[in-house]
Amino acid sequence: MRKLFYLTFLLLLSTATAFGGDSLFDEAAALLESGRYLEAGERFDQAIKGAPQLNDMAAQKYLAAAKIKFREGRVELAVSLLSSTVFYDPDLSGEAGDLLLEAAASLEDESLRGRIIHRAVKWAGRKRVSKGTVEWYEGRWGAAQRIRLENHGWVTLGEVGEGDLLRYISAAEVKERDGEYVRLLPEAVETPVSLNFSGEKTSLKFHMHKEPVTLYIWIFPAR
Repeated sequence: MRKLFYLTFLLLLSTATAFGGDSLFDEAAALLESGRYLEAGERFDQAIKGAPQLNDMAAQKYLAAAKIKFREGRVELAVSLLSSTVFYDPDLSGEAGDLLLEAAASLEDESLRGRIIHRAVKWAGRKRVSKGTVEWYEGRWGAAQRIRLENHGWVTLGEVGEGDLLRYISAAEVKERDGEYVRLLPEAVETPVSLNFSGEKTSLKFHMHKEPVTLYIWIFPAR
């Protein structure tokens, strides 16, 4: 009899906890919809503490809110909401990355795009972000020169000299040589890296560093 009473008590306690979690969750959802984001986060945390299964539902609420803000053009707020989405459900990081890449592709402001795409690297990966960056800048500078760097020695790409400017995108570090001077160039997936040249014309050469990579280059001759 005592055992039956104990089991009944546990069942009632579990039901009460779940009900309390649902009530807090509804409050949190309403706060999120009204734009009271700090309070919403606190309520979601309280609800989930009593009912961990609500994690996924909270993530979906934040994802829906982020999509609305993207449509409204409030991109940076949408990014913040996506961070909460992934916090509550890491499995949604891929979809969050897709949304960021899509949003970044449609932006005209280079600075804003850079801030948005920075967040996409973790969720979408370097190679996908690099591809999106190439497409965005090709829309402004024209087609990039594509060079596949593998372990086959130096690849020569014309000559550069005084006043020439090179900009490149690469998902991995590469080596660059003009004349006898060799330097290691960092990866650049979010925005292009710029290199300025001086002195007499010399051959411009590239070599992979640790891994094969496709290098995307724009050369702007001196004016």
